[in-house]
Amino acid sequence: MGSNSSTHISKEELENIKKSMYLSGREILECHRRWIELLRVRNRDVSRWRELRIPQIDFIEDLAEMTVNPFADRICSILSSSEENDGSMSFEDMVNLFSFFNEKAPKDLKAEFAFEIYDFDGDNSIGTSDLAQLVYRLCGKARINDEELNILIEA
Repeated sequence: MGSNSSTHISKEELENIKKSMYLSGREILECHRRWIELLRVRNRDVSRWRELRIPQIDFIEDLAEMTVNPFADRICSILSSSEENDGSMSFEDMVNLFSFFNEKAPKDLKAEFAFEIYDFDGDNSIGTSDLAQLVYRLCGKARINDEELNILIEA
């Protein structure tokens, strides 16, 4: 498949993204390259890369960093700009993902993002049910019993 100019990111788009993200031009271009690759894996029309969304399950399955992350679904749900609230990801959402996890992102922003990920019930506090969900995701439900879970949460 030959190079198609409609699959390229323009200099203006690149500069606009750089202004609002914690990524270098090179990192944004790498993110774009990987986005195009994700679209190709799913046989999507890469010339429409700006407007296409990838369903959450496919995004998690196809992006190695997400496949191994026990909080991948939460990350997608939080970062997704989908009006349907389905966790589907756009190119901009993917850029946000890489920006949040970039070493240049401010620690307070990362802490705020982590809090959102761990606040499973969305009540703006990390309670016992959130801690239980956190432990289950990190350890696996089958690997920890209720007694061990209560010891961890109460400690």
